[in-house]
Amino acid sequence: MIGVPCPWQLFPSTPTSRKDTARLGSFEWALTCIKTCISTHGCGSTGENGLPTRVIDISNSGSIRLVETNLGIGKYVCLSHCWGGYQPLRTTQETLQSHLKAIPWTGFPKTYQDAIVFTRFLGVKYLWIDSLCIIQDDLDDWARESASMCGVYERSYLVLAATSAPNAAYGLFTQRNQGVLHMAGETTSGLPISVKAWTEFTHPDARGHDTDWARWPLLRRARVLQERLLAPRVLHFASEELFWECREQETCECGGLRSLGKMSQKHNQAPECFGDNGIVSQWHSTVQQFTLLQMSVAADKLPALSGLANHMAKLRPGSTYLAGLWSDSLWRDVLWLNSDALTLELEARESHPAAWRAPSWSWAAIDSKVVFPEGHLEQQYFTIDDAQSRPATSDSMGRVEGGSITITGRLFPAKLSTNASSLDPNWTLSIDNTDYVFSDGFEYDRRNVIYLDYPFDPFGLGEKSVPLFQKLYCIRMARMHAKSHDWKHTMKDLYQLEETSTEDETEDETEDETEDETEDETESGVEAENRKDEMVEGDEYALVVCCLNEQKREYKRLGMAVQIRKSFLSDNVVNPSRMWRRKPSVFEEGGFQETVTLV
Repeated sequence: MIGVPCPWQLFPSTPTSRKDTARLGSFEWALTCIKTCISTHGCGSTGENGLPTRVIDISNSGSIRLVETNLGIGKYVCLSHCWGGYQPLRTTQETLQSHLKAIPWTGFPKTYQDAIVFTRFLGVKYLWIDSLCIIQDDLDDWARESASMCGVYERSYLVLAATSAPNAAYGLFTQRNQGVLHMAGETTSGLPISVKAWTEFTHPDARGHDTDWARWPLLRRARVLQERLLAPRVLHFASEELFWECREQETCECGGLRSLGKMSQKHNQAPECFGDNGIVSQWHSTVQQFTLLQMSVAADKLPALSGLANHMAKLRPGSTYLAGLWSDSLWRDVLWLNSDALTLELEARESHPAAWRAPSWSWAAIDSKVVFPEGHLEQQYFTIDDAQSRPATSDSMGRVEGGSITITGRLFPAKLSTNASSLDPNWTLSIDNTDYVFSDGFEYDRRNVIYLDYPFDPFGLGEKSVPLFQKLYCIRMARMHAKSHDWKHTMKDLYQLEETSTEDETEDETEDETEDETEDETESGVEAENRKDEMVEGDEYALVVCCLNEQKREYKRLGMAVQIRKSFLSDNVVNPSRMWRRKPSVFEEGGFQETVTLV
């Protein structure tokens, strides 16, 4: 009430400490989350399930050992953690037999010890830790276990996430820096008052925006994404408090957590729950989130997602997995874009991988964030004649040693040029025999944009240059459109994206229709927003490729050229193809039909 002084100073206050995440209160809070999930949610894995190939038996404090389960039945907990260059305890071909006999307590690093303590608190007999339960120097064992990773996390009772631990020496339990102020007293009517307050805790953002990743290094690791998404329940041990995420709830001890992203990724649902194109969109969303994260070993990019790929395969019977893409949505999957190409962020400056790991047409070939086009297909201009990838191991969803896609489409000779002295990429792509130019830049103020897979070194030469006599082409791929009810562009932006000229319209369009369009386009921004908040965007995609072997017709992907049209005119919203009649695509005429193989 205004005019009434703040009452807090009237009560005696006592600073207290929240101690650390190993305190009994935190353990009890976690136990409540587990019990609530098991009793009221449909998250799965509430009892005994099929065990992984190996687990750590922690039931006997005097003799902790690795056991081979023969795929028996039991309840187990998984540990998710950062290796961080510190891994003193591993199972190798040399140490396997000794680990099967016993592993001394002092041999376990702190994070492993804390995980054992908490798993015993839960009354669970088995613990699964990747460095101990997979033979680290056996490539065949790695391949088999990677292929079954989907089931390991999906069947687990709980995953303990060492979210704030940079390595295994750090531990799960941490001291809290924030103190708690306890204020107590009585109201004027004699009723007791008890208030506890502490400094607001920070929380990670599932989208990665404004997130201090140093606080939660585990969430930055790409391999951890599938561990979190496949597990029915995850308990995060963070630096300040515990986080909880299951398939139906995400929360924390202080109650301030918004989302860690697990609930938005519905990998546990049946195919019919996704709706039209829902499974395709779900995979695209997963890849987009995955490529935001960091790889410890670059060659493990596809294996780090193999668990989710195996799970997705169950939802897409008959579809073939092709180095991160799927045969039943291949026309759309190949349209991925390097989103870093326009941001000039550090990721966009990455050089080509030291070793080949995926075909150029796969998003797994680059180390940048990728996005997939959204919207409805208006027209597809190419056909897929053949597609294949060759697995490098027994895991068909893991590493590959080769792959190709053969397509038939229209090729347009092109030329790529740049200002070599500029610190920025500054690439332009010109189409032969036209005045059309695609530029790298921010797409909100350009109609023709080129997204190069490696903006600072497109050809892998170690510098920003184009090889002499290099033949470049654009392959016309597809045109899509999307409608938006959340138009926030200014009139200035809109004029830059939509031509007002009607010279390309057919002669049978009436003069009155042209006048109506002109009047609509010259309305003030306020009037336009009040009159119509629906907008349509049309994008046409062309694959930018260079010729590797003219005789074999083999080509390598360099990026994607995108033509953009936007309009708020109601006729264009109803019929987006009108935008392309008024300002035709550069690929409307010319070029030549060809069958090529992308490698």
